[in-house]
Amino acid sequence: MVDTQPLFFAVSISPHRLSAALGFVILGLVAASMLGGTLWLYHRRYRLRHVTAEEFLVAGRSVSSMRITTSIVCSWTWAATIMVSARVGYEYGLSGPLWYAAGASFQLALFAVLAGRIRRRMPLSYTYLEFLRFRYGRVVHLIFVGYAILTNTLVTVMIVLGGVLATVTVAGTNPYAVAFLIPLGFTCYTMVGGLWASIVTDQFQLIGIIAGVLVLSALMLSRVNSAGLFQALSSVPGSGGNLLLFSSGPGVVFGFINALSNTSTVFADQTYWVRALASRTPSSAVRSFVSASALWFPIPLVAGLMLGTTARVLVVPPQNPDVVSVLASAELAGGVGSFLILLVILMAVLSTGDSEASGIAPIASIDVYKTYVDRNADDRRVIQVARVSILLFGLATTVITWGILALDLSMWWLFSMIGVLVGPSVVPLTLSFLWVRGRRLTTALALPVGTAAGLFVWWRVGAAAGLGWAGLRSEAPLAMALGNAAAYGASTLVFLWGAASTRESFDFSWLKPGLPVYCQSKQGEPPGGADL
Repeated sequence: MVDTQPLFFAVSISPHRLSAALGFVILGLVAASMLGGTLWLYHRRYRLRHVTAEEFLVAGRSVSSMRITTSIVCSWTWAATIMVSARVGYEYGLSGPLWYAAGASFQLALFAVLAGRIRRRMPLSYTYLEFLRFRYGRVVHLIFVGYAILTNTLVTVMIVLGGVLATVTVAGTNPYAVAFLIPLGFTCYTMVGGLWASIVTDQFQLIGIIAGVLVLSALMLSRVNSAGLFQALSSVPGSGGNLLLFSSGPGVVFGFINALSNTSTVFADQTYWVRALASRTPSSAVRSFVSASALWFPIPLVAGLMLGTTARVLVVPPQNPDVVSVLASAELAGGVGSFLILLVILMAVLSTGDSEASGIAPIASIDVYKTYVDRNADDRRVIQVARVSILLFGLATTVITWGILALDLSMWWLFSMIGVLVGPSVVPLTLSFLWVRGRRLTTALALPVGTAAGLFVWWRVGAAAGLGWAGLRSEAPLAMALGNAAAYGASTLVFLWGAASTRESFDFSWLKPGLPVYCQSKQGEPPGGADL
């Protein structure tokens, strides 16, 4: 046990929890303020006039670069951004937050290439999935639709789980009730305003997140003896060795998992494609993603360093390391710290939740309903389907989160597993937008083969290490890393083998920028291309 007296000034090292009732009140006020603000701004924007599907699904394709940038940063600031960065700071020292920030910021800059490409070549599209149907046909399209929905669902469940953990830790509330109320909050105002509501509320939520992190950091710095903290960190053993070194082996393994998992949750997530389509011009879409990459970087770095490393020196004994950020805030800043960390995490949860819900809406209404159910659906029906899909998505998120809680799976496990499950879609998707070569059959096979390979390697490596299911569902970094690598590698090899073994070549000039993708046809084929 480290002597904390010379390290921290005027601090009583004891739990500072809020009441369960106050936890529900905070959650309700945050969600109600977002709903009320959305209703007021929505009325000012449209003044009861008829809203088109284009305005509901892609915000009229007229959003400024500044708002898109703000929305991307806020959408990319998950509950995990605060909680997992603090966890790896607690476990690996300085290397943990650095690897988190570096391993999850470059994806936005790389995605800027695809953002500009889809905004330029398909300015009237609603999803990236429309292009895949146009190029490859129905079977490939449906496979990618499944992976897109899975991506949105996994991300939303993970951030809701983070909100549940934070609220339960701070206020002792019922976890199943919180898992119901959080999706209810972002579902309500997203059903009202669609993508526009998500982008507008992101501005206020980002202000709340940044202000909360800065105030927490200031409170901690005012109570921490920095020289004593540095000395203590050098003497406290971590799971990766010296907490002051950036060459921690486990930290590097985490950085690898983090990079692959987060790549899949950008490239395969409709949330970011729809923001590219909502941008005013292709160049503004590119600028927004590059700027967001740089602006997001300090958030997990500061949160992880301030909350994670101080928690390590405090020797906070968490049963679940995912909540060290909450415990450290309560220990160092008392009730104020508990309130601030809960507010920051709930803002992050709602901002990502409404983004994922608004990303599901065009998939359900355009790629499923308008493509396969009613090709002649008018704007009113499309918006109705979009709103119903947002509601069903919120309910599904609640039920799945309840299942995760019942199985006692951690947010860390889900965070690491995302790349294994949906990572195989990244390379085939990216190359389909950038390269003329590609075969329909192997593109269809690449995704399930990649996922199967990733799950097999993850399980076999864990079994070889004697972990069993109990170990694999919590702490299995090497198994997770190799599972992610196998998932990406297998899908890439299948796709490239197919591209090399066929003369099929796609002519991007077939795309007609002035015509919606679902209305286009190529070389006499029916709209959407031929099937396999």
